[in-house]
Amino acid sequence: MHDRSHRPDRPARVTAVLAALLLALTAGCAGDPGTYGVDDQPADAAARFVSPRDGDEVTSPLLVVLEADGIDLVPCGPAAECEGHLNVLVDRPCVAAGDLVPAAALDAVGRGVVALNDGSDRRTIELEPGPHTLCAQLSDGTQLAFGATETITVTVVG
Repeated sequence: MHDRSHRPDRPARVTAVLAALLLALTAGCAGDPGTYGVDDQPADAAARFVSPRDGDEVTSPLLVVLEADGIDLVPCGPAAECEGHLNVLVDRPCVAAGDLVPAAALDAVGRGVVALNDGSDRRTIELEPGPHTLCAQLSDGTQLAFGATETITVTVVG
């Protein structure tokens, strides 16, 4: 008969298996958080529009829906590898990777910046009639831009 009450090696094996599983799940995004830099973000990180599409005629208020590739969308906070939030820049150019995305304010559209600081992927914005350029932009928790961007043009009618 075997004594099953004493297995000192079992917790070590379970810990090793869990550690290997965690490492596999976080591969590509497992840097030391104390050494984070915006250049550590995934090379395939990108922001793009789901809706509206380039060339669309739209009405205001406009629901803008975005997607992000290569990262997890999270609310603003400490910058971390493989995490960030989306921004929509209205009638202003996208920001170069590594530069600060201007802070959004209460008059965000008036300043041309709509930051989805809550980690969401959509926002309703008011736009004046006429043509507008919209840039989908990623930024980390400190508003540093990274990843590929997409710029579209829409025309607000009515």
